Amino acid sequence: VRMIRRLLCAKTYKRLLNNTTPTIVKTEVASGTIQWQADLADVPLAMTLDAGSQNFKEVQGQLAVALDNHNVTVMSLDDGSVLNTFASRYGKSTIRTSSIAFRDGGSLLWTVGTRYTGDAEHRTYISISAWDVARGQRIATAEVPGQVMSTGWNPYGTQLATVRYFNTVPSGQKHVPWAFHLWDVKIGRAESTLVSSPPKTE
Repeated sequence: VRMIRRLLCAKTYKRLLNNTTPTIVKTEVASGTIQWQADLADVPLAMTLDAGSQNFKEVQGQLAVALDNHNVTVMSLDDGSVLNTFASRYGKSTIRTSSIAFRDGGSLLWTVGTRYTGDAEHRTYISISAWDVARGQRIATAEVPGQVMSTGWNPYGTQLATVRYFNTVPSGQKHVPWAFHLWDVKIGRAESTLVSSPPKTE
């Protein structure tokens, strides 16, 4: 994350012998002064800053953190206060979020993760969702079978690259395939195109 004169980091430390507390700490890089710190409800899995984080004084910067308890917390960069919290679930399934990105000046947030259905077949899906940050409501979702192994966004949050793992071997193949997908991410739809062949493994 590129920031000017500021450092934002997440770290877990033990306040007491048997009490581990995940904490977000905002630090002035030049002086090392801690500007604020805020405890989190669970271990952070992914985080992102919006455009307002780049020292635009007229815009309140936001930090979004995806937590291991399946929630996403949006915080103010000014003082670490919580602006909104919403559950990144899909029905009764659980989603382990691995990547998030702001769009449209921080009014929209995209989340990417693996959805676990919990059914007898142990099916999993790569789930990509757009959220209205102010309302904490999901406004678009796209899914494909598999699990997220790695993700990367372009600087504008308009394209997403994912490495996809198929947890079942297709008929006629000897190896569990991997695939690289490039997503054109837009509100209301997300189109995927397979742009490289799955590598074979021994």
